[in-house]
Amino acid sequence: MKKLLQTTAAVALLSAVIAGSALPSAFAADTAAPAAAASLQSYTLNDSLQVEIKSVLSQRVKGGTLLGAVVRLTNTSGKVTRVPDYEVRLKADDGTEYTLQPSSTNVPSVSAKSSRELSYMLTIDRTDEVNVANIVWVDVDYYVYPKLETVKLDVPTSGVVWQGDETEIRTADAIKKWGDSFTIPSLHSPLVYTPVDIVRDYSGEKPVSIVQMLVENPSKERQALPDLAMDGKSATDVYFGSLVDKTPIILESGEKRYVHFAIEMELDSTELRSLNVLTTEQHVTGDVSQPFRIGRVNILLPAKEVAGVLPAGPKYEFGTPIAFDKLNKLIHPNLEVSLVELHVQENENDGYKTAIAKFKLLNKSDRNLPVPSFGTQLQSGDGYEYVGYAQSNPAKLIVPGAATAVAYSFTVPKSQQIEDLQLSLFDSQTIKPYKSVIAAVHPSIQVEETERVTELNMYPLKVTINDWRAVTNFDLQTGYTYKLKLDLDIEQDEQAIIDASSPKLRLEVVNTSGKLIGVVPELSFAGVNALQDGSNTVSIQGTTEQLETPFTINVYESFTNTNGELAKRLISTLK
Repeated sequence: MKKLLQTTAAVALLSAVIAGSALPSAFAADTAAPAAAASLQSYTLNDSLQVEIKSVLSQRVKGGTLLGAVVRLTNTSGKVTRVPDYEVRLKADDGTEYTLQPSSTNVPSVSAKSSRELSYMLTIDRTDEVNVANIVWVDVDYYVYPKLETVKLDVPTSGVVWQGDETEIRTADAIKKWGDSFTIPSLHSPLVYTPVDIVRDYSGEKPVSIVQMLVENPSKERQALPDLAMDGKSATDVYFGSLVDKTPIILESGEKRYVHFAIEMELDSTELRSLNVLTTEQHVTGDVSQPFRIGRVNILLPAKEVAGVLPAGPKYEFGTPIAFDKLNKLIHPNLEVSLVELHVQENENDGYKTAIAKFKLLNKSDRNLPVPSFGTQLQSGDGYEYVGYAQSNPAKLIVPGAATAVAYSFTVPKSQQIEDLQLSLFDSQTIKPYKSVIAAVHPSIQVEETERVTELNMYPLKVTINDWRAVTNFDLQTGYTYKLKLDLDIEQDEQAIIDASSPKLRLEVVNTSGKLIGVVPELSFAGVNALQDGSNTVSIQGTTEQLETPFTINVYESFTNTNGELAKRLISTLK
């Protein structure tokens, strides 16, 4: 059954690569030369005009059949030539003929040595299948009786008739494998297309497949992207898709860029097997425009990867620059992004684990650069995906030669074994409300001791606890109050700037049974009351009238993420 769906609503952040690698192939290689495709055949209409059959439609609609045709007239002469008043007819294989009505936008003449497209359409109340066999130009002389009809051109339409969205594209040179480059000859356009990535996203509660297509203009002139659409095909259904990017899209000579198509599906839909690339034609009657779509190319999707196997990739070395897609529009070329931390820990009182990834952003330019808002996702070796939420107060700008850090947290079920990982970075700004992959790395989980650790690594800071002790005071009016005295050595990455976005400490006091009995919710290294080198005194907010002894102080690095959750990483336990 065909699904007639439109892409709407905002996108949830869960995303999963469902075909091929998470990295577009354009990361490493230039566009491959497209396979040669047959050009449209030209037919002689009269001494000056040549005809190409661009599109023929025979599609069942409610209450009948929609017939349509778009032809390209080329004037081979050296002067303006009038379009002859011939009737354009479609002839079915049962011998019946139907005269199409010209679009009100059809031109009356064609300039010398140039081409123009003409559109024709007719809706008939025939509900059985109309198999169009020929398109015919007929000169009708109404001034004699009986009227005289002269066939001027009769062209077979075998292999070019589009019968609607469930039509199978069978022409060999119109069927492409994933990653193949191709052109669309019927458009007389030199643009080269290469499918590079497809990811699963969500529109409200419905899954959406986002297809990323690399488009290249190899010509010496500017070229406009045609009016394209894309449908997804499973074994039984067709799902409508549309272009996400804002139009019009103009490519300069030699330019490459990505375009994206969103295909909305049902929750219970099976995996897509192929994609149809379609062009949109227009027919105008009076002031009413009626678009119709014609399938041009079928792209076969690769088989879904074996469960439990991630796309191959080298192990990432922490601190090395991440390679981004060169065509991405989010990460400035002079902004060096590296992953400096990735930890996963269990939360004893909660039913989940927390993964925290931290990125270093280094400005290598001679001017201020904005901190980009990129999306993140962890994919486990057995195919599960977990979205990352950024800290809620990142720095806004990075001054020349300086660095800042941005942290992301991921909520992971306790049952999830995290070994082989892929960490993907997304551009979630360019094609809102959807996103596209711009980089991916395969890091290991960092494991650190926390028991009685006095050297705290929390990039861009390294904090050494030289000494600590809790102090108790009693007052008849206020009761017991508790303070913690800390003697600290604080070092920072020379490239990094410490500000309100920098890491913060959270201290939780627990008794021998693990119950929370006191807390220091936030200790900053910048601003008023910031922690300093040397002696520091902080107040403990007790949850009971008197702290039980003995107790343990759990030291966390913490931040609030954009989902409003407190993300924390245990870095030491002081007993």
